Amino acid sequence: MTPSPLLFTIVTPSYNQAAFLPSAIRSVLGQCGVGRLEYIIKDGGSTDGSIDVIRSFGDRLASWHSGRDGGQTAALNEGFREATGQFVAWINSDDYYIPGAFEAVLRRFSALDRPDVVFGYGITVDATGALIREHRFDDFSVEAFVRLGFDLHQPSMFIRRERLVRVLPLDVSLRFAMDVDLVARLAMDGATFARLPRFLSAFRVHGSSKTSNILDVGREEARRIRERVHGAISGEAKLRSALALRLRRRAHIFGRGEWRYALLGGSLWPSSEAKAAARAGLCWDAG
Repeated sequence: MTPSPLLFTIVTPSYNQAAFLPSAIRSVLGQCGVGRLEYIIKDGGSTDGSIDVIRSFGDRLASWHSGRDGGQTAALNEGFREATGQFVAWINSDDYYIPGAFEAVLRRFSALDRPDVVFGYGITVDATGALIREHRFDDFSVEAFVRLGFDLHQPSMFIRRERLVRVLPLDVSLRFAMDVDLVARLAMDGATFARLPRFLSAFRVHGSSKTSNILDVGREEARRIRERVHGAISGEAKLRSALALRLRRRAHIFGRGEWRYALLGGSLWPSSEAKAAARAGLCWDAG
């Protein structure tokens, strides 16, 4: 019997997140309706029990390795080079996917416009999985990327491998903003982005997460990346002001019926869809 085509490759860079790693792994391996999955874990030499967690999933993983490396970006580069699936994404070891995410992404990739990148909505949760805020987005544009900053949810972004390989490797000097670097490279390479209005993943904030400890480093890295893109396109067209783009973004979100998010943001009054995504994600904690 001919095996089903390998559609998704997921890469997880991991380091000392044993408390959350089982949920991340289950959220990949537990996705239904997309056939075989290729799951690659690159561990940086964890000493907290992560290796035992990884081993417990046995041959359900395509490959894994643990040892000292050049950091998270180097681990991502290595995992991306090994990827053989049609669509590639990465999920950090303390984040997780929402059930049904891959099926929805596959349908969007299969549409007639054949986008290079599909990005969806996301939620931020705390260490227990409790909802902190939701994240909804407008359609991607280089102009908004330069003026307003990174406005995507990294674990909710999936890329055609044939496009991804064109922009590798990522800058290994980056400690935080490797997702911003990846989006910048894809945009400058002419990739087409498609917004998927569905919650696909959860980003977890806790005491040892990078967001809790080196956020200022990430902001500086992201600023430099945006300046690089701005310099590359500065001669093509005059960019609108940040205020004009923010107002346009809010109007678009409001016009789609997402008025609560447009008026209040994602933390004051989360939607029923975001709450449902948070509840659904708790299934991975239960094993």
